[in-house]
Amino acid sequence: MKNPNAGDVNTGKDLFAKHCKSCHGKDGLGDGPKAATLGKSCGDFTAKEFQSQTDGEIFYKITTGRDKMPAFGKTISEDNERWSLVNYLRNSNKLPVRLFTRGPDLILAFTLCFLPS
Repeated sequence: MKNPNAGDVNTGKDLFAKHCKSCHGKDGLGDGPKAATLGKSCGDFTAKEFQSQTDGEIFYKITTGRDKMPAFGKTISEDNERWSLVNYLRNSNKLPVRLFTRGPDLILAFTLCFLPS
């Protein structure tokens, strides 16, 4: 499924804060205050596994839900709003990079923080 609303992230950012942040955390790392009560990881939107999904796959999961994640097809009833949320999540690789305490990952994380956007 092709994303018909590929540019808008601002609406998605607002929707994320309202509907997703409590489980997925403010930076999309799966560490929100409700995450610990679920008994399963909420997932990390900055992870390669998440980012490798198509926009259509992410849209489908938002719409229909998955495991303990509720369906948002009725709560966020406008398709274009759910697509905006996809855009925001797709751009979560621009969220703060997790820093590592040692080794080559620390060098990579440090380097990524200073790359021009």
